[in-house]
This record gives sequence, C-alpha cells and structure tokens, in this order.
Amino acid sequence: MIDVMMFLLVFFVLISINVIPGFGLGVSLPSAAHASVQHAKQTIIISIQRDGQLAVGDELVNVDTLQKAVAKQVKPGETPVLIINGDETVEYRHFVKTLDVLKGAGYNAISIATKKAAP
Repeated sequence: MIDVMMFLLVFFVLISINVIPGFGLGVSLPSAAHASVQHAKQTIIISIQRDGQLAVGDELVNVDTLQKAVAKQVKPGETPVLIINGDETVEYRHFVKTLDVLKGAGYNAISIATKKAAP
C-alpha cells in the first residue's frame, strides 16, 4: 500500500514540475508581455521545432501532409482553434509556410503560443 502511495506522490510531483511533458513536441516558447489564455471547445496543437520539423499533436508530419493531419483531428461540426507552438529559435520561413498552409486550408482561428514574460 505504501508503494502505491509513493508512486502516486512521485507521479503528481513530476507532472507538476513538467518533467512529464504535455501534448505536442517540446519547444522553447518565446516570451510575450501581453500573452493571454485561449479557451475553445477544440484546440489543435501544431509544433514547429527549431529545425523546422512539424507535429500535429504528437504525430510528426511534413508541410505537405500538415493539412490532412489537422483535418483528421477536427471533430465534426466543430471549428477548432489552432495553436502554433514555435520554438523561439525557429526560422521565420518555417513559421510563415506553416501559417500559409493553414490559412490556405480555410482555418482562421490560429493562435501563437508564448509564455508569459516575467514582470
């Protein structure tokens, strides 16, 4: 019984300090002084790593398959908010190409993930 309790304690501590990552690829987000939290019924996370590698959720994709990968995750009757997690060192051309593909596919609710800047 003590082993189970110890496991749960360690698990929750690791989650709380972000040792166990959430959805999407691990990226180092840039800071923004005016960042805000987005609330939507459905959000789809698109990650861009510093080398330009894309992921939709946890699925690695390339720019040619990005539109299909996002469409697979859209729930019927829902208008999702797409959130781009771009590493702070990603080349601007990768971000622009990703945004262009998403806009071309008809997605208009696109947000850029940042972390809140320290005061």
